[in-house]
Amino acid sequence: MAKTASTRVGSGIPGFGDSEGAERRNFKKLDGEFKVEIIECLESPNKKNPKNTNVRLRTTILGGPEQADGSDMEGKEVSWFLNVDPDLVNDNGKRFTVDQYKSVYLAAGVKTTGNQPEPKKLAGKTIAIQAWESKPDEKGTTYQRWAAVSLAESKTFAED
Repeated sequence: MAKTASTRVGSGIPGFGDSEGAERRNFKKLDGEFKVEIIECLESPNKKNPKNTNVRLRTTILGGPEQADGSDMEGKEVSWFLNVDPDLVNDNGKRFTVDQYKSVYLAAGVKTTGNQPEPKKLAGKTIAIQAWESKPDEKGTTYQRWAAVSLAESKTFAED
């Protein structure tokens, strides 16, 4: 007789029967300019659109403003997400998601050549992230928006 997943588990998962399920998560949207150290940058193909690249920039916040709810983000790990779509072009003719990703490299002082970013070179670099909450879309949903700038170009951390 073949073992199924339930026979391999044996007695089941302790606490599963009493669980009421997970609560809905409310993601905090940060506001202000933050000094961050990049832990790592991860790229993965977008499953819905293979020509796009999903980017996750894992950072530790080294400084920044107190948030509206009174929280201090210093020392917290925050991930910044970007779906890089080469076909998204704004009114100026700029490829704004490609440009936003390239700005991370420029802010970090990491040289790149051609069309091949090297995310591993970003680890350990310190940059400024300017963060804001988007305006609500047609469904009323807002999103975290952000841009990377060098510390030298930062309005808050230029002298650090």
